[in-house]
Parts: sequence; structure tokens; C-alpha cells
Amino acid sequence: MNSYLAVIDGGRVVYEWADSAGAFHSGILDSGEIYELRSGDYSVSCRSESREYADTGSGLNIVVYDKHRHKVVDSTVFDTCVSPVRENHDLDKALYDAF
Repeated sequence: MNSYLAVIDGGRVVYEWADSAGAFHSGILDSGEIYELRSGDYSVSCRSESREYADTGSGLNIVVYDKHRHKVVDSTVFDTCVSPVRENHDLDKALYDAF
């Protein structure tokens, strides 16, 4: 499997897809903004209103959207081939910025 996409809302899986050829999904956020998710061939994209939120690293990319504040509050990538540790992020700063 080379591509995986999921949308999770309040712990409930709203959309999930895995495929060796690539994956694409789009939807509308509560704010009315359109989002697009793409995964495949060692590339990833999470866009909303033409702004990119994915860290674009190889591995598992996660983007967290706060439905109450209508904004992305965190984005990270876990390189599943190299390290189980979150890279290049200041967790304290991310939490401070989110609240």
C-alpha cells in the first residue's frame, strides 16, 4: 500500500481509503471552505482554499483542523521508515498556538 487517506471527526471515521495507485478526496469544512487531500508516489497534499498544510514528508502526514476555531492548529509527519519520533516540531509552541 502506497497511499492512505482518512478524515476523522470527533473520533468517528468519516472517510478512509487505501490504494497502491494513489488516493484523492475532497469535501467542505464547516466554515464553507473546500479541502482536498491527495496521497501517492511518495507525495502528499492537504489543501484548503489554495493553502498547503501537509508537511509533505514521506510517511504518515497528519493535519489537525479545529472545527470551533475554523483553522488548522497542527500539522506533522511521522516518517514510518526512519523513526517513530515526531520530527521538527516544538510541541509546547504548537499547544500554545492552538489555544
